[in-house]
Amino acid sequence: MPNVLGHQTQQEAGIEIHRFIPLVKIGCSKHLKMFLCSMYVPVCTVLNSAIKPCRSLCMKAHSGCEALVNRFGFQLPQKLKCSSLPIDPEICMGENGMVKRKSPLPSPSVSAQSIGMTSPTTVKPPVTVKQPGKPYILLANRKDVQLFYIGMQPANSKIVVDKLQDAASLDFLYAEKSIYISDISEQAIKKAYIAGRTGVYNIISTGLRNPDGLAVDWVGKKLYWTDSDTKRIEVSNLDGSMRKVLVWNLDKPRAIAVDPLKGYMYWTDWGRNPKIEKAGMDGQHRVIFIKDNILWPNGLTIDYDYTTSASALKETRIFWTDAKLSYIHSCRDDGTDRKAVIDSKVALPHPFALTVLGNKVYWTDWSTKSIQSCNKYTGQDRQIVKNNIYSPMDIQAYSQERQPVVASPCERGSLQNGGCSHMCLMSPVTPFFKCACPTGVLLHKDGKTCANGPDKVLLVVRKTDIRKISLDTSDYTDIVLPIRNVTQAVAIDYDPVDKLIYWTDHKVGAIQKANLDGSNQEVVVGTNVKQKQMTSDGLAVDWVARNLYWTDTSTNRIEVIRLNGASRKAVVTEDLDEPRAIVVDPNHGYIYWTDWGKKPKIEVAYMDGTHRQIIVNTSLGWPNGLAVDINTEVVYWGDAKTDKIETVNRDGTGRKVLVSSGVPLIFGLSLLDDHIYWTDWRTRSIERVDCKTGGNRTTIIQELSDLMGVKAVSVQDTNPCANNNGDCSHLCFFRPIGYVCACPPEMKLAGDARTCRTNPLFQH
Repeated sequence: MPNVLGHQTQQEAGIEIHRFIPLVKIGCSKHLKMFLCSMYVPVCTVLNSAIKPCRSLCMKAHSGCEALVNRFGFQLPQKLKCSSLPIDPEICMGENGMVKRKSPLPSPSVSAQSIGMTSPTTVKPPVTVKQPGKPYILLANRKDVQLFYIGMQPANSKIVVDKLQDAASLDFLYAEKSIYISDISEQAIKKAYIAGRTGVYNIISTGLRNPDGLAVDWVGKKLYWTDSDTKRIEVSNLDGSMRKVLVWNLDKPRAIAVDPLKGYMYWTDWGRNPKIEKAGMDGQHRVIFIKDNILWPNGLTIDYDYTTSASALKETRIFWTDAKLSYIHSCRDDGTDRKAVIDSKVALPHPFALTVLGNKVYWTDWSTKSIQSCNKYTGQDRQIVKNNIYSPMDIQAYSQERQPVVASPCERGSLQNGGCSHMCLMSPVTPFFKCACPTGVLLHKDGKTCANGPDKVLLVVRKTDIRKISLDTSDYTDIVLPIRNVTQAVAIDYDPVDKLIYWTDHKVGAIQKANLDGSNQEVVVGTNVKQKQMTSDGLAVDWVARNLYWTDTSTNRIEVIRLNGASRKAVVTEDLDEPRAIVVDPNHGYIYWTDWGKKPKIEVAYMDGTHRQIIVNTSLGWPNGLAVDINTEVVYWGDAKTDKIETVNRDGTGRKVLVSSGVPLIFGLSLLDDHIYWTDWRTRSIERVDCKTGGNRTTIIQELSDLMGVKAVSVQDTNPCANNNGDCSHLCFFRPIGYVCACPPEMKLAGDARTCRTNPLFQH
């Protein structure tokens, strides 16, 4: 018998009904399955045609799934619209699979089986989720990743990735048969394949310190991870590109799980205030999810297929382990209806990670070195799936059931990547995606286009690496530059013309340069066999004359060289004890430096070393960092012995204290716009204050050891002459220190410094 839609065979109906399977699995409406069955699977009766569903059944199915359908840009066929069904038919299929009729009808019998669905004539008991045909478990075992077939006891296993150092967390992309693994020892995230391709590939290998948690967004094709040392949650494309910090200032984040079907992510934090938090997958709408009766929340997973026994309605549910309180609990995805699955120190001596598959929850335990399972509803039917495991860490149920196939809201019709220039992230609010930019890059007001890159940047030297921090965004994420052989770096400066960074390294005994991204690294000044090894604590680029100055405590000299490495010359060779920081003012033609020797002082001289003068030589201890405002000729310095930041005019007048507390061991100092930035060895932080008032103190980064020099710069092309000729009436000349208007010889510049007027000397 043909079904309601006219299909003649089950195969014909199955081809069309297959597209709705994800909606059924998600459980957006408890009436959807019955509605689809009544439309596609005919009930055998004495009638000559299939029984249509009641319009009331159709409306209930639609109302429950309408939001999800709209979110993913999916359109139900017109023939499934409720308007196509009669309002008051003689006979129809009702909500419980029962036939509603106005007149008596012989009892129906079932003649067809739906594709993965129960017969519409069956009054459904509480739904039991079917166990997948081939149940597999992925396990991170520190030194390897294993795949367990759990369809038999004990579970069979095979190593799919080996030769790892410290594999802690993992997730997969079922559509690609790929695995993503975080390795704590290597501070890297890797990718491998279960079948087909071989090899292990580093996806992310910089800027990671302790990546404890990992999650794959299989809809938006993104990778999410936690890092308990950087205290952040980050996201990137699956190849590691377009990396962005989403959440920062966390305590000890560990496990993370994503729900791209609803646009949320969840993570555990076992710090001083242990909790589970929830936010949109774009980092917005952050809330504390669970905060009571929780101490060491380790594992976390999402069950997309949890069925309540009372209503047979599927819901999304969160499961987690607590290693201190020895339990596995679950709750709804809004934090309500918290339930204990297992709550026993004996049963759970030290649970770590967990996952859900079918009716069961699986977990790893550090004490028993095993994988165990139980019924996810009752906690009963406990089984040891595998014991004697080397070091069981993260665990994932490897199944298509865990990653339902749905369309991404970022890809709707002709809309590609959500119209975003860079990243399109899932979101829990309409239109269910949000454009985002890589870390430190601003999103323009159109909400879709990212800036070309960060503008205001901090360049920071640590002893063993060089980092940059965007000041354009509020996360202040430090990005390690891929620079080789950084062993004892001290000072740093920047050339705004060629956009190059320069730094000194005591152990290498050289001054080197590289691009802002760390590429094209070169030695500018080295130490040959006839020279004493350079020990440079201070470095300054003269971006106008194209020279490079540095202090050398091994020779007690100040030297200069062309930026191309030619014409090296000592400009100050006498009366130096421990020269440290140095800055230049090419606008006025001066160099300034600090000396923290037996007679500490701050000096100034012409840029050729002549006309040398002492600016400050009283009430000094260890004058370290130094900066100058080239517009006002105000000098700033930090003293690591007096624990102050002070200012003075170039002629030594107007000395005053800018910061008098909370700077126990200041080292580097830099000025940009209205702020003074500094590094501190003891607080292991970078901070800033208003350069005029000392107020608005802000911590840029904290808990970062071995901080040395710092340089705040503007790195974007900001040539004002390109915009309306700089408002100049005739000529506009851009210089690294600013732009000027100019006039032809027969004209002169007016008092507004913009407009050219006729020069009387040229009038006849």
